[in-house]
Amino acid sequence: MSFDEKFTAIRKGLLEFLLLKIIAGAQVYAADILQQLEAPNSPRRKARCIRS
Repeated sequence: MSFDEKFTAIRKGLLEFLLLKIIAGAQVYAADILQQLEAPNSPRRKARCIRS
C-alpha cells in the first residue's frame, strides 16, 4: 500500500473539516472558499508542502 493510499481518507477528512469551518461562519461563495484554502497559512497548503 502506497503513501497516497494510506492517507487519502485523512486528507479528505481534513478538507471536509476545513470546508465546514469556512461555511459555518457566514454565507460564502465558492471563490471565497478557494481563496481561503489557498492562503499561505492554511493547513491544506502546509500539508502539500510537506508531502512534496
